[in-house]
Amino acid sequence: MRSLGPEEVMPCWYYDRKDLRLLTPSVKDGIDPEVESRYRKEGARFIMKTGTTMGLRHCETLATGIVYFHRFYMFHSFKHFPRYVTACCCLFLAGKVEETPKKCKDIIKAARSLLSDHQFAQFGDRKSVV
Repeated sequence: MRSLGPEEVMPCWYYDRKDLRLLTPSVKDGIDPEVESRYRKEGARFIMKTGTTMGLRHCETLATGIVYFHRFYMFHSFKHFPRYVTACCCLFLAGKVEETPKKCKDIIKAARSLLSDHQFAQFGDRKSVV
């Protein structure tokens, strides 16, 4: 394994309140910090509901998915990546990492049962998955 050079810095995964309110990509894209906070809560709640709907009783998997969700949006904006799609991806990855894998199509089916038509439209128009 190679070591990092002086110009390469490992990302810091700990943030203070100022970082969360002023320095996120979403805020830099013009999203109000209160709206971003609401999106984060909605995403975390959606991961919990989707996982529970699928029978995931493993707290570690759901918690890992939520951590991935929050970390993702410290580097990317809600303006460019839909929160429900990202939440499903985080849950999919968390299942693999925590050894409780679920098929992608099963996660999307569970998401479909929880989302309105407008919210689910973020997933695209491929009907073959659902």
